[in-house]
Amino acid sequence: MSNFLLLRTDAQSTSSFVETAIAYAKLPNVSQIRLILTKRYVEGDILPVQDFSLIHNSPLMLMLIEISLPGIATPVQIVHDYPGLNVQRDNRELEVCNLLTRVLEIVPSKVVYGTQPVEPTAHMGVEEAAKVLRSSDYVQLTNENQSDLLRRMRGH
Repeated sequence: MSNFLLLRTDAQSTSSFVETAIAYAKLPNVSQIRLILTKRYVEGDILPVQDFSLIHNSPLMLMLIEISLPGIATPVQIVHDYPGLNVQRDNRELEVCNLLTRVLEIVPSKVVYGTQPVEPTAHMGVEEAAKVLRSSDYVQLTNENQSDLLRRMRGH
């Protein structure tokens, strides 16, 4: 049992993933946006699920968005984990940089990123996925440390 109402987005493309994340950042009651990276996978025999695209596209950036709704004591956490973002190609890196720039412009004090990678969560139930996404230690994202997050996404 969690202390949150849990929901999951249904983005079907990386551009939809970015648009949805920015839309949530614009909500007046957003409390926190957690950016978290998955582990980097380089061999098929260690994949957590049979998704061989993880070998070419990990680490992926996933999100957990917390919103406090008026008149509801329990905050909502939204798992935003599919399809995830990566920086493995130039156009994908531009999506990530655009997302980071925009959320820092909109809610600069409410964006954090995880310092320990997690397993991909899209194949999990929403409660388990939220628990995994909460499991990392988080630090405040700033314009100055965006490069650290990008470095981690590149697998360095």
